[in-house]
Amino acid sequence: MNNTIQGFSSQLRFTGLSGLDTETIISKLMMAERIPLDSLKQKRTVIEWKQEAYRDISSSLIGFKSKFFDIINRSSYMLSKNSITPMKAESSNSSFVTANATADAKPGVYNIKVKKLATSAKAESDGGISPKISGEVKIEELANLQGKKMVVTLDGVTKVVTLENFEYSEGLTEPELMEKLQQTLHRALDKAFGLKDKGDSKFIVNYDSKNLTIDTTEGVTKLMISDPNDGTSALSVLGIDNGATNRIDLRRTLESLSQDIPLNINEAGKVVFTINGKIIEADKNDTLKSVFEKINNDQILNVNIS
Repeated sequence: MNNTIQGFSSQLRFTGLSGLDTETIISKLMMAERIPLDSLKQKRTVIEWKQEAYRDISSSLIGFKSKFFDIINRSSYMLSKNSITPMKAESSNSSFVTANATADAKPGVYNIKVKKLATSAKAESDGGISPKISGEVKIEELANLQGKKMVVTLDGVTKVVTLENFEYSEGLTEPELMEKLQQTLHRALDKAFGLKDKGDSKFIVNYDSKNLTIDTTEGVTKLMISDPNDGTSALSVLGIDNGATNRIDLRRTLESLSQDIPLNINEAGKVVFTINGKIIEADKNDTLKSVFEKINNDQILNVNIS
């Protein structure tokens, strides 16, 4: 029997051999040859998977470090004071009560009961600091007061006040004339500016002997009296200076102010007072402005006067 290989294909198929599955035999032979190569491919695939996993872990660690341990990222920096505070406090009404929880805070609900509301601290002098408008009345000229005028400015509102119904009589004593003058001034001022909500006057008119004073009641601040400049002025009779005001001139010395407001000047020419437990000493020749500046610049006092 003459067996010959008659053909060769890409599948290594042998023909002419009867009874033998040459294709299967060759396929298994080739499979055996590929085992080492397949093993290497599998190892390479496993290594690639490990590399990819390492890259993912490395990327996650870098991102974690960048987010939580980079001091530039203040909002998420784990070593900041805010990040290591594990507790949080919330108020049911933050308009009245707020709270901050520390690391030692214990969980729970806390109720706050207000027994008494606090008031802001303030300091008040025994006497008023704004001077009254004053003048020495010329008793002998009161007979000419009827119909006289003065310009009064009260908190920015200016009125011409006419002194009417002043009944002068030569038989009246000086105190009686001053009382009538007081009543006339009060009526004229109330007529010009009206009364307060509860029917009280906005002005206080007093006299001591021939000395007349005009002041404002609580809630009214700035008062100025001036000449109408039309020949009908009452200021000369009342002894009040043109442009007189109850506002303090900061350029005035303490000695000058002591004539209008209660200031105690000692024998050494000093004014001594206490603020927040600290003794302040000023010279009688110091201006009110310089005293204010001295107080405001004292860091220990922690006071601001304006």
